[in-house]
Amino acid sequence: MGQKDLSYLLVASIVTLPGIAAESISPLTISVAPVSIQKSEAISLFKANKHQEACRIVEQLYEQQTDDKDINYYLGRCAFEAKDYDSAIAAYERVLIVEPENVLARFEMARSLMESGQDKEAIAEFEELRELPLPEDYRKVVNTYLEALVARQQKHFITGLVMAGIQYDNNLNSGNNKTASTPKSDYSYTGIAYLAHTYSPQGKVKGLFWNSSAMIYQQQYAKSSNQSNDVRMLQLTSGPQWKGIKANISFPFEYSYLWIGEGSFYHTFAVGPKITFPMESRTIDLAAKITQKDHLRHPSYGKMSERDSYLVDASLSLQQILMDGSIIINGSIAWQHEACREGYAPMVDQNNYTLTAGLTYMATAALSVSASESLKYSRYFNDAREDYNNATTLSATWKMTKSLSVVANTTYTANNSTIMNYDYTKTVASASLMYLF
Repeated sequence: MGQKDLSYLLVASIVTLPGIAAESISPLTISVAPVSIQKSEAISLFKANKHQEACRIVEQLYEQQTDDKDINYYLGRCAFEAKDYDSAIAAYERVLIVEPENVLARFEMARSLMESGQDKEAIAEFEELRELPLPEDYRKVVNTYLEALVARQQKHFITGLVMAGIQYDNNLNSGNNKTASTPKSDYSYTGIAYLAHTYSPQGKVKGLFWNSSAMIYQQQYAKSSNQSNDVRMLQLTSGPQWKGIKANISFPFEYSYLWIGEGSFYHTFAVGPKITFPMESRTIDLAAKITQKDHLRHPSYGKMSERDSYLVDASLSLQQILMDGSIIINGSIAWQHEACREGYAPMVDQNNYTLTAGLTYMATAALSVSASESLKYSRYFNDAREDYNNATTLSATWKMTKSLSVVANTTYTANNSTIMNYDYTKTVASASLMYLF
């Protein structure tokens, strides 16, 4: 194997940040000594991504030649693949003692420092690497890592969105023609303001964050006769999150206050863990939550304590990315149990089971379309009522700029109940403008 081939191999074997392909880095010309048959075999195995086989050979070679810079370089690569970052750093240090301007060894050592959480040391190595004569493409990669490290030093992160739109509902009161509850249709104006804050206590506990958020939602119907269906909601959440290599765990505390018209009010307190397993092209979520719900009414109506309840939720969801990110498939299964407080009649006691499946297609970089189907079965205990609900949703999102998008969707819902009063169908269509910051 020639010098040019080996230098290309070393560069191509670097794992770059998302969005930066290894082939975008120009090969570097480095000085290497003639290699033995075993060394050539190990390098070929690395090139074929057979790291375990290559590492067995490299470890044997290291026992024979502890001062060989090429063997130490690959020994560092083996340790990095095994997530043994301390051993990787030690191996690259041995290379740099012999050859201080070895660009690849310094780059890999900086990455190992970064992965081990030694951000200040990693920044120093990347900055020293940037001072060396580098091809422009390679310099861009170094700068990208530096930017990521500097951003990681930040303790406070704020994001949010503002959304405004119009919605049409052809059966806002869930009525049917079989009873006196005739369906009502109307337009409504909707608005959402959402603000999220993440605090990262740098260096205290690796991967630990504290997330907080606030959301305000309002829906107001155009006809004054329908204003008893207006909705306003305030939701506050706050809680810790730990991000590990194989799983992310969060434990949010949630408070919500819901106004319906001018007479009904709900406020809820909820707490529960969520575990996320992020993989290369798949994400699995497990979540559970316990909620206390209080149903209040305007003083002129009196308090409806008989509707105060506890809820227990559990869910499992899966997201799968296909076709290099152009197709996203998701599905979930959820269970919810609601029971009234002790001492009250069981007006709200019920079990709900929901199965959801959806698909999103990224038609272009700016346009995505999606479809989903939700099936829900509800079993009420006080009146032997059973509901079968299915909802079909079609939506499209057009990304006008990095921050501004137009979102349109329509949902058809059919609810079949063993009690005639609760049979209904409805179609809801909406269009909104969304701004992310």
